[in-house]
Amino acid sequence: VFYGNSNVYSRKNGVKLDEMFWGKTPDVPPPDRMSLQMCNMSSDINLHAAAKVNQMKHVEEIAVVADNVRADLSVEGADPGSILRERFNEWKRLNSSSDLQLREPGCARPLNFAFFMSSQVGSQLIRGFMTSDFIRAAGHSSVSILAKRGAGNPDPLREFRACNRVDVCVFIKWDSRAFPTLVAECKKRGAGVFIDYMDYCQTHQKNVAHFWPTAVDGFIVQSKYQEVFFREINFTKSVAIYHPHTNLDSLQNTVDRPPSVVGYTGHWRNLGASNKEVFDAVQSWGESRGVVFKSIDYTAYKGRGSGRGDIYKQRIYHVAVEGVDIAIVWPSAIIDREVFFKPVTRLVYWWSHGIPTIFYPTQSYAEISLALGYPLAARTTEEVLQWMEKLVESSEFRQTVSKIGIEGAKLFGMEGSAGQYLSAFCEYSKGGVDSSVPPATVYNGEVPL
Repeated sequence: VFYGNSNVYSRKNGVKLDEMFWGKTPDVPPPDRMSLQMCNMSSDINLHAAAKVNQMKHVEEIAVVADNVRADLSVEGADPGSILRERFNEWKRLNSSSDLQLREPGCARPLNFAFFMSSQVGSQLIRGFMTSDFIRAAGHSSVSILAKRGAGNPDPLREFRACNRVDVCVFIKWDSRAFPTLVAECKKRGAGVFIDYMDYCQTHQKNVAHFWPTAVDGFIVQSKYQEVFFREINFTKSVAIYHPHTNLDSLQNTVDRPPSVVGYTGHWRNLGASNKEVFDAVQSWGESRGVVFKSIDYTAYKGRGSGRGDIYKQRIYHVAVEGVDIAIVWPSAIIDREVFFKPVTRLVYWWSHGIPTIFYPTQSYAEISLALGYPLAARTTEEVLQWMEKLVESSEFRQTVSKIGIEGAKLFGMEGSAGQYLSAFCEYSKGGVDSSVPPATVYNGEVPL
């Protein structure tokens, strides 16, 4: 419990708490820091690892499957459900790498976690505070630490100091000013130290690391591809735990009506050349068909839908998409850090609402889409518009992909995500490796139709 509000830290009197807890900013300019050089697959330090992970061709393969599905749908009288089952199950028979590694959730032995954040918003809230709560709900121990000192939080380590034993410390992203000293505190308590990488490559802020501390045991990453990559550069204990969605109430949209709204998450100020080109084309396409293209403005929904059970204020992000019929997820630039190191967050967010979502096949998106049979990958503006036409033309196709998305999103909920932490780190429970720990299992079922 964080100051009387279940694991939530609140600012008091509007005071901005900007005094960081220990550490300092590296002297090396951010572009030259080794931790960000890792985000460039062609950099000298990555050549061996890149050669290894480039054998995992998910990005190219989902594009081929998508091309075949679009061609099949163009045949008069085509049945979308049959086409998707046949195409994806054929692909699975030929490619064992299409399996989605998901461990059996849970751990029979007690685990003690400590999650460290330097922010209480966005993914740090979800992967820190919320995950910690769900781990405790599963019967284990977990404490959340906002490693930031200020008027309302004078002693950031109050809860942590009460922990004589910690099995696993998780640092959400990395903050060179707030976290380094805390690693030593974790090691004193016998903990394994892991960095939740998330979208670190996109965090071009002055607090990113130069060299990773040698005490770091591994990374929590967002795809099998990243897991192989980090193990190849000697962080051999790295594990993939996909980013969950927070649609806790399972709010879902109706897709049987003719589409009238296409949505995307993000702000126009953050558009790059890549997604601006696509979005401009979709907007022009929609103007001739009475279809509106819009950015989802969450601020317009503040206070709506939140109640006593919504202490993390997540419901706002889900009521905001009530009227969206089709979604688009597209990177601002087609570069390594966008294609190979982005989490699955936005795609599973839209999936959880049953909204057909056209996406650029980044590595993490391609992995989960190939495993689950989700077809709407596009590499060009032309392919985006082709999918738009297919979705507008066929109510059956919309409902088919909506169902696949809803079923797929069930694998990426908060409870399941917490269970993945427990199974991934079960061996860190004091007393050694537990021989009864369930092994990693594989989702290799057919397309969930």
